[in-house]
Amino acid sequence: MCLTTGFSASTRDRIIDALGWRGSIDLALSPADAGRGRPYPDMILSALLRLGADDVRDVAVAGDTTSDLLAGTRAGAAVVAGVLTGAHTRAELEQAPHTHIIGSVADLPAIITG
Repeated sequence: MCLTTGFSASTRDRIIDALGWRGSIDLALSPADAGRGRPYPDMILSALLRLGADDVRDVAVAGDTTSDLLAGTRAGAAVVAGVLTGAHTRAELEQAPHTHIIGSVADLPAIITG
């Protein structure tokens, strides 16, 4: 599991530590770690390479902005899920390319395993 964010690496790491997520993720990337930030697919594709995945079709992207959804689509992810608990509304997320709109990131495992 990779967390991607637009925050700088130092801010990203402070947030991860404050939330106690360090042991829950395999990788965390910021734009400086991968080239460009969203809506470009760089962070997703960098995560794919760094985590040793064989196929981008094995990737699921969940995000709360239209830029997240565009990045996931541009990367070729099989699941591109807009999450309603964040920055953009359902109407805004539905305007972006996506495979799913979900109420919470907690809904993602059912999509992946379903």
